[in-house]
Amino acid sequence: MEQPPDRDQGRERLPDLLLDFSSDGINWTRPDLGQVLWEGNTNNNVMAQPETDPTHPMHFAYPQLNTRPGAVAADKYLATGGDVTYTASNESQWDLGLWMFDSPDGLRWNTRNPPGKFLPDQERVTPTGTYIGSWRDGINIIFWSETEQCYVCLERHTIETDVLGPQGDNLYRWVARSTSLDLLTWTNEVNMDFGGIAPEEWYFHSTVPYFRAPQIYIGGPSHYVHYADPDFPNDIEDGHSTRCESRCTVVRPYNPTHYDRTFSTVRWINSGLDNSAFQFPYQSNWPVWAGRLGVGWIPTGPAEMSTFLEQPGRFVRYTLRTDGFVALNAGSSGGTMTTRPLTLSGAGIEVNYQALTGGSLRMAILDAKSSAELSGYGIDASPVMNGDEVARRVVWRGGNASELAGRSVRLWSAIANANVFSVAY
Repeated sequence: MEQPPDRDQGRERLPDLLLDFSSDGINWTRPDLGQVLWEGNTNNNVMAQPETDPTHPMHFAYPQLNTRPGAVAADKYLATGGDVTYTASNESQWDLGLWMFDSPDGLRWNTRNPPGKFLPDQERVTPTGTYIGSWRDGINIIFWSETEQCYVCLERHTIETDVLGPQGDNLYRWVARSTSLDLLTWTNEVNMDFGGIAPEEWYFHSTVPYFRAPQIYIGGPSHYVHYADPDFPNDIEDGHSTRCESRCTVVRPYNPTHYDRTFSTVRWINSGLDNSAFQFPYQSNWPVWAGRLGVGWIPTGPAEMSTFLEQPGRFVRYTLRTDGFVALNAGSSGGTMTTRPLTLSGAGIEVNYQALTGGSLRMAILDAKSSAELSGYGIDASPVMNGDEVARRVVWRGGNASELAGRSVRLWSAIANANVFSVAY
């Protein structure tokens, strides 16, 4: 998605939906699609142009591959977006509600039948006249949930809290959720809960299934904070003297309306030095730091994954170790860890770990109820792992644990001067 300037109107232009290709996330090409007229010709990579085509209100549409088994060919890719028009004085007017689009190839997009809003806005007005509803000029995402066996839509929403927000009122940009079995009938929107932590304003939520564990949804929301800056004077009601910094959040399958924000108090992508601020076109009163995170992480190497940050006129690539969102760490004095009860799949035990100088990792398999070591799978039967491996298959003297398929166990680990990023079982 790119946003060319509107040279004639002197205002922000609605984002066009464009296509770029890359095999490594570093080198990119722009194909000539021949679909949309732009500056006198169709030799461009524009797939949809909401500004001039009212049949494709794909404002802030983020296409996703439809992974539902047996999905019809026309629904191979799905996207959702909102619609916005401008008055004669160039004030934005939102046609509240979400539209759905499908594509057989990710190139040609159609308004999915039946046309119109599949999620209307549930606006209401407080006694003080304050609007509460869905400001959908942000990331709205549809995906098939392998675990929940339904489609999930996570959308930008506005909520009212007891805490004064960054714009001088008690309204926050947040996330609501709706589900569907057939893309036609949707449940009423439910606000995601805060998880016992004070509310934050999330400009983008960026929440999608993680490619290594699709039963877990991971987001890198852009935390939106208003502050006073004498270099950028601004009305607090506009809220555009801001910092947007990325946090790490998790949605787990056993509580899909809950954002686990255990690590959200730690900045994930830092804002940088004060002189690193930049501005978005036609938003000269909106300096931001770091930028706004794109959607999802993609594998770009044997032990690397990448995501992209939106900045004016460009995307910036950030890399992370595979599964490296967080780590269980023990120093040189060592420590132990015992998991909750796990039901083994029979595929064996695979661990993503990093032993530092002189460090090591050993693992034992325990009975879930008695916590006794299983014969052949005790700590003394474990290999001493002292490398740096993304997918180490653990083999004990008793075997690789494949014969324990269906058994409820706990994993016990002895860790010294090492990091453990993930365990597959």
